[in-house]
Amino acid sequence: MTKTKWFLLGMGGVLFLSRLSPSVNAGAWTLDPGHWYGELGSSFYWDDSEFNASGNEQPKPFQGGYDEVATKAYVEYGLIPRLNLISSVIHKRVVYTDDYSKLTNSGFQDGSLAFKWRFTENPVVFSGIVGTSFPLGYSTQQDPELGSGEWNPEARLSVGKTFVPMPEAADGVGWSRFYGNAELAKNKRSLLSSLEGGFFPASWFFAKVLLTNAWDFPSQPDGQEFSKWNFSLNVASDGSSLITRQGTKKSFNLSLGYGNIYKGRNVGSGSEWTTSVSMGF
Repeated sequence: MTKTKWFLLGMGGVLFLSRLSPSVNAGAWTLDPGHWYGELGSSFYWDDSEFNASGNEQPKPFQGGYDEVATKAYVEYGLIPRLNLISSVIHKRVVYTDDYSKLTNSGFQDGSLAFKWRFTENPVVFSGIVGTSFPLGYSTQQDPELGSGEWNPEARLSVGKTFVPMPEAADGVGWSRFYGNAELAKNKRSLLSSLEGGFFPASWFFAKVLLTNAWDFPSQPDGQEFSKWNFSLNVASDGSSLITRQGTKKSFNLSLGYGNIYKGRNVGSGSEWTTSVSMGF
């Protein structure tokens, strides 16, 4: 069976078996030509308070509460050396309730298509990502909104590094006890940053911390800003190969995480559970 057929069969099986959550970052590392990386997941987010325009936290009006279930499929494919194609799609179900109403909306939110070019390999991996997200037919007239309904071009810079190599595995892949990845992006409405780090106490298990920030740019009184952390535990069949894109074996990773928005402006002050499954070959 070809790699493409194995990939589609595997991702279809995951979608049928569970709702798992996305890890957003593409990372600086690139796949070799003809190799795939796929991730499927879900997150459950909820809040009953919000950060106002001044950044102060306050309860939602009329004892309001918001919750959201998002499912995301992410695919990365090696086109030629150093160049990867990236695509993703998101489905959401959102609910807002207060003392006077209950509003529900669901559907596919936004898709995305991008290209990633790796500039360097050593001493750090440095890559550029250019692409756009686009609406998938939802209505912007129905509340709660699923998205802005606009195309949103984005340019992203990504820098990755592994530290403290462990002894080589049987297939010749060198594990690393620590890794880090930082990204800075600009889209039509925001400046975005992320900082991700992981520690491998064993080649098949690692803990990951992800810090993300969004700044309204250019700044508007009703613009949204937030700072968020997420901590996850991960079990991997081939360890860091799904992070650094090393090796040729089929790889599998299962993740469970928890996150919180701890600072922001015109945004909910909420928490979320995340789960995801990743595969590479």
